[in-house]
Amino acid sequence: MMKAKLNDLFQKRRDIFRGKGNCLLLFILLSTFFVKTSFAQLAKMQFEDAEAAYNEGKYAEAVKLLDEAERSNKGANPPIMYLRILSRVELIKQNPEKDFDLIDKARKESNLFLKTYNGNAQLEDKYREVYQASKVLKDLPLTREAFEESLVNKKQAAAEAERIRKEKLRLFHSDDLTQGFKKGSLEEYRKIYQVKKASVFKMPNGDRQIYVRHEGRYYYIYFRNGEAYGYSTTEEFKDDEAHQAGKRIQAKKIAHFNNAFGFAPESEVQKYVKSTTTGTKYKWAHGNTVFYMEVVFYVSGGAYKCSIDYYNFDKRD
Repeated sequence: MMKAKLNDLFQKRRDIFRGKGNCLLLFILLSTFFVKTSFAQLAKMQFEDAEAAYNEGKYAEAVKLLDEAERSNKGANPPIMYLRILSRVELIKQNPEKDFDLIDKARKESNLFLKTYNGNAQLEDKYREVYQASKVLKDLPLTREAFEESLVNKKQAAAEAERIRKEKLRLFHSDDLTQGFKKGSLEEYRKIYQVKKASVFKMPNGDRQIYVRHEGRYYYIYFRNGEAYGYSTTEEFKDDEAHQAGKRIQAKKIAHFNNAFGFAPESEVQKYVKSTTTGTKYKWAHGNTVFYMEVVFYVSGGAYKCSIDYYNFDKRD
């Protein structure tokens, strides 16, 4: 009898410990489940934050959040890969010369996405977007060496372009009035072209003007405060195609100065008080220096004419 009671007591103890073991096992299983669930939930929230950052144009922040979401999720999934590819490509578009690692990661991940999910009907829209984004990467360097060589070449090209730009501005700011005329005094011009005093004309605004023959053509040279600042030349045509011919000359001159100075002019229509004639004045300005070209079309003495005036002086004048 005593032995039976002892066996019964031991059995109850074993049942108690077995129950505790089951409870412990259940606790461990539940804990693991809740941990996995919390990681999935965290990854979801990080992904949602990444979507918001992407929509706000904060692409670097979006990539960072997607990396965190991947770690929380214990691996990447199609939405994470898709949005990270798009974010990286947007960063590359902003500055393709900034980071080869970014290009390399975007290229590898987009290739993996396109290979892995090819034919997946559920991801068709995302697949198409990744495919379009990957086109941005096609013409970019494939290796770090090629990337760095490209940077060196572009830097050299930029330096040469800057040298040319500065040289053009130097020419613009020089005393050259174009076509061989230099800034100089009225007396110097009178000696060079053997101009008589009677051939010096006073203009309504007080400037002086001389009429000279230069390299086989006739020009008016303008002087302000005794210094040359411009000249005028006239193209003459004998038929009614003169206007179109003059327009071609006008366009050619504008292109010449745009190339010489490195920038385009402002323009405005000019109207004259004592005539119905109109023209257009083009203005290239940089700092205190201004260069004007004024073009006027008119008929005189039965001929169609295109008169072009050039002025070069400082704004302070």
